[in-house]
Amino acid sequence: MDFTAITGAVDGAVVVAGLGAIAAIKILPVAAKWGYGKVISMLGR
Repeated sequence: MDFTAITGAVDGAVVVAGLGAIAAIKILPVAAKWGYGKVISMLGR
């Protein structure tokens, strides 16, 4: 059995998932503040 293709695909998926998680952690606080501001402005009218 040749596992190099399988391990290569897994490594690629792990790297993409890791980068996605890092991006989400960086973006979420900004998105949360923006969304919170939008909700408050809607309720305040």
